Amino acid sequence: MVDAPNLIGFSHPDGLMSASVGRIAASLGQAQVKFPPLGRTKTVTVRTEKGTYTFSYAPLDEILNAVRPALVEHGLALMQTFRGPVLRTLLLHTSGEWIASDLPLPTMPATPQQLGSLITYVRRYAIVSILGGAAEDDDDGNAAQGNQATPVARSAEDNG
Repeated sequence: MVDAPNLIGFSHPDGLMSASVGRIAASLGQAQVKFPPLGRTKTVTVRTEKGTYTFSYAPLDEILNAVRPALVEHGLALMQTFRGPVLRTLLLHTSGEWIASDLPLPTMPATPQQLGSLITYVRRYAIVSILGGAAEDDDDGNAAQGNQATPVARSAEDNG
């Protein structure tokens, strides 16, 4: 049995990975090709001062259900914890190698329900990010800039 990673005395200069990552990287690569496409089964309409926009996304439970079989098959596990207002996502390998990612909460919500919503949101992004996946429509950063982007379907000629 492999000891859990030492998360107090990090051995990598930036503190976000074990001293070596060769085995975890190889296992992650093998797992990635087995991840099924993430279904964007939830759709929401967002109301802003400028109007509304709609987008679809893969909910947290569906992301986890989709990736866990391939992770387990390749000796990988996910763990998420909070360190103050920062969500730490860990990708762990049976060899003892690990990779971490920190995502600070942008604000502290006013209500427990808002906090729960924010936590679920950042957990989804952190998991998909550390696994190298995509779970949402890409708007090329337009929503973050206050813009509304409307995807346009491409014809077969455009895709060639």
